[in-house]
Amino acid sequence: MSNDLGKWLNLEVNKGLIGEQLIDDNKHFIIQRNGFDQFTLLGDFTKCAPSKKLPSIKGINISQISQASSNILMLSLEDKDQLRTFNTFAHFIAENTKNLSGNDLAEATIRIIKEWSQMFSMQKKGMGEHEIVGLICELHALRNHLLEIYDPNYSVRTWIGSEGSKQDFACDKFVFDVKGHRVGRKDLIKISSVEQLDVDLNVPFFLFKVDLLPSSSSSRETDLSIRSLSTSILDKLRDFHEARMLFEAKLNEISNDATEENLDMSFTVDKEYLYQIDDTFPKILRTSLANEIDEVEYSLNPSKLEKFLCTKSLAEFLKDV
Repeated sequence: MSNDLGKWLNLEVNKGLIGEQLIDDNKHFIIQRNGFDQFTLLGDFTKCAPSKKLPSIKGINISQISQASSNILMLSLEDKDQLRTFNTFAHFIAENTKNLSGNDLAEATIRIIKEWSQMFSMQKKGMGEHEIVGLICELHALRNHLLEIYDPNYSVRTWIGSEGSKQDFACDKFVFDVKGHRVGRKDLIKISSVEQLDVDLNVPFFLFKVDLLPSSSSSRETDLSIRSLSTSILDKLRDFHEARMLFEAKLNEISNDATEENLDMSFTVDKEYLYQIDDTFPKILRTSLANEIDEVEYSLNPSKLEKFLCTKSLAEFLKDV
């Protein structure tokens, strides 16, 4: 069973009923990104009567299209963050029906969906890879930078991204936002709102970008996971009850839906970048938008931001302020 998501992630949006075969020895199931940009598994049931009652499964929209000689079963993932689980589910269907056809194929597929529906409803939602990478980078900034320099109570209080703030760390000395990037994925700095960069501050403001490489385990000191970082932070806070309680509350708020696999997903730091945000830094300003525009998301290309790179590292900067 494949855990590789590359085949899904490389799909282009397709409004028709065509796609790529999921596994080589089962021609009945193909995958696509539908017109709503949802990852979709299509099952072609030749010469099968349409199902009178389709099963339901949490987080997956199930429908069918009846054609002259076949029925197309469509399973569309509603939350892209659940792609890894959906991939496992799709492969399970394809692998366990590859020797079937006709009504046997249709009946076996419906039975598998019903069996998995309970599993989907009972499991934690889980965190998407981008959420995991983002949290690891925030915890890395806290553990390996702020706590190495500042008082634990002060350090934990600066971490406000966990409270839904537009920036991740802020205090009377500095403000910086953390941007995590998994090496191998498209390298863009995603800005989730105008207010993330369009702010009027009297203290230095930075973007701290961290490039992560996947690691096979979290056994080495340089390997980072949510579990290893949070354990290390709690150890640093063992004599600071207030800071420890505050950190645990903030962490639980973010990672409440994390699965055991999410907590142990491990990376190593490849590179770190610090960008200074000033009046010349490229950003969308609220005053430049029409009143009718409420929310805006956009991306920055790091390869075109070199002139805004700081000569100091985050650690050096924090020591000087």
